[in-house]
Amino acid sequence: MKKQIVALLFGVCMSTVLYAQESVRVEAESLTEKSEKVTISKRKTGETAIGGFDKEQWIKLENVDFGPGKSQVKVRAASGAHSKKAGIEIRLGSKDGEVIGKVKVPVEGWGTFKEIDAALSKEVSEKSDIYIISQSGGVILDWVEFIK
Repeated sequence: MKKQIVALLFGVCMSTVLYAQESVRVEAESLTEKSEKVTISKRKTGETAIGGFDKEQWIKLENVDFGPGKSQVKVRAASGAHSKKAGIEIRLGSKDGEVIGKVKVPVEGWGTFKEIDAALSKEVSEKSDIYIISQSGGVILDWVEFIK
């Protein structure tokens, strides 16, 4: 009985710690749906990333649990777009859902990944499906992180 109580308390403590995380990182390749041209590929470095992420291409990250309010987003991405412009939008709930974030990706080459921060337009706390939509240029996306 004592071991069961200790195990239960440990589980409650771990759940509280995980829920109170300062950030929630989601690997882009954990997508649940994608537009036709989006590809999942293994990089020479061994990392897996999303490619073929050209204008209006999208991915869906299902049931992201934001935990306590997140007001910032950070992505790890690269671009070598000919247009010299690359960017993504983050939408809640659907491809046509509310835009909660926009991130401009530096165009420095397909192998030059950068971590880019941006503010969310509103604090997000609930579980939600997230759609990431390429707005311009080509983007290789490694992960997206939502931060308090």
